[in-house]
Amino acid sequence: MSVQFSIIDDIKNSLRYGNTTIRLIWINVGVFVVLGLIRLLGFLFGINTPFQKIVEGLALPSSLKDLMWQPWSLITHLFLHIDLWHIFMNMLVLYWFGNILSDFVTQRRILPVYILGGLAGAVAVLLSYALFPVFRNSDAIAYGASASVMAILTCMAAISPNYTLHLILLGRIPIKFLALALFIIDLISIPQSNAGGHIAHIGGAIFGIVYARQWQRGDAWGKTFNRLTDKVIQLIDKNKEPAKQSYQQPKNTTRSNSSPTLSEQERIDQILDKIAQTGYDSLTQEEKTFLFKVSNKK
Repeated sequence: MSVQFSIIDDIKNSLRYGNTTIRLIWINVGVFVVLGLIRLLGFLFGINTPFQKIVEGLALPSSLKDLMWQPWSLITHLFLHIDLWHIFMNMLVLYWFGNILSDFVTQRRILPVYILGGLAGAVAVLLSYALFPVFRNSDAIAYGASASVMAILTCMAAISPNYTLHLILLGRIPIKFLALALFIIDLISIPQSNAGGHIAHIGGAIFGIVYARQWQRGDAWGKTFNRLTDKVIQLIDKNKEPAKQSYQQPKNTTRSNSSPTLSEQERIDQILDKIAQTGYDSLTQEEKTFLFKVSNKK
């Protein structure tokens, strides 16, 4: 029993105190587990469970007319997975690149990229099925975090295109080449299978690039989104204080970066401001080392 409660407490603490990336992963996994248990009960007892209806109710319909009857699916489909390999790959990539991206733009920007990137993928699917003749007689549903994950990956690639990854078999590779390769694969795979999924990936990828450029100019989308989420959280939990986050770009200062009176957070803000203006590659080796050490404390 103590082990059971320990695991539950760990999950609760991760949801309450963990960073945005970890929380998103737990939400996705939680939905997957609940749906899996519903499907398991139906299989074991040979009964008809509402599994399929729940999936259809949470997934994004490809028809705009159907979407009118379940508008909530614009959000719910971003957390819906029914296949183990699908959720495993999405959560693995989300964990990797969500944490990497947060070192550049902070965790406060991960949720806007995730949600808005997923919505961009949904818009791409809806428009494609409404405009292209090949999809006119098709009736499909879309679900999963793939578009959101692609948005995070390409946002990272746009902010620091030469950021080097160490991949098994491929070795060291700049993230820009990985993002480009995945984009091309999705593009040429549309006629083969899962057209809606590949289109959603492309929509999310394009949004990630656009968001990165917007963030470098001041991140107006992220600011507005986070203010809205803070208000929603306050309505749900009136005792919870809104997150204290400065949305202004750090002002230029004549103090030396190595000044002993400069706090660690101010130092981080200055480095993030420099990345926003001139890119990650403009950092000195000392600044890169400092950012790396700070990120390992998280």
